[in-house]
Amino acid sequence: MSTRGVSQVVVNRSFEDAVGPEGLRAYIEAIVETVHANPEGNSADLAPDLARRFESHGVQVHEVEVRRMAEALSRANGQGLRISTDDGRELFAEGTPDTVDADADAVSPHPEPSDDDRPFYS
Repeated sequence: MSTRGVSQVVVNRSFEDAVGPEGLRAYIEAIVETVHANPEGNSADLAPDLARRFESHGVQVHEVEVRRMAEALSRANGQGLRISTDDGRELFAEGTPDTVDADADAVSPHPEPSDDDRPFYS
């Protein structure tokens, strides 16, 4: 098992406002339940489970966002989970700070091709 660090989910203000307190609670519960049920799951396992749990909790999350979140959650391999707002308010935390890998966000599953002639902004 590779220890990549704690998964960080950030909820933006517009989503929080749109779903309200009960919807936010349901969103968090769906994520936490999925992580607990699939501690070492890969994104292919997590995505359908996460989608089912969002649906069962009555939370509408776009399929693309579900896949992206499943991919991010799978990289932590069950080491921990943090859910916070975009202004830094912590909504849920599980795992210890020593499991956090400072370079976890620096490793992309989709590396950029190296091409000296490629423009910076592409």
